[in-house]
Amino acid sequence: MEEIHGTYETAHIVFSKAARLFPNSMNLLIQWADLQSDHGEDEKGRLLYEAACHRAGDGSSKPFQALAEFEMKRRNFVKAQSILYRGAQCAASSNGIADGKNGLARLFHTWGVCEYHLGNE
Repeated sequence: MEEIHGTYETAHIVFSKAARLFPNSMNLLIQWADLQSDHGEDEKGRLLYEAACHRAGDGSSKPFQALAEFEMKRRNFVKAQSILYRGAQCAASSNGIADGKNGLARLFHTWGVCEYHLGNE
């Protein structure tokens, strides 16, 4: 988004307006969270990732994986483990239909990396 609109500020404004126009867009929230975290706005990023997780009613594991990866980058592996568990539960409740098998596989791969960092081989 920054590449298109030039600056962080204008990209932030565009995301803010787009989120109002498309309040159920989980992917939009993930992209906005990425922008925030890339610019050191960790708390804003975390809130946006969490909002995307709440919108994952279709059983998508994608926002949970994004939030867990965000936490893992900050070395919060126990928190990430809990998020990945919630993501697996959400995906299992829909039989993984929302993301397809690749989405669930990516979630479990991230979970494996998290467990490795926790010393659970």
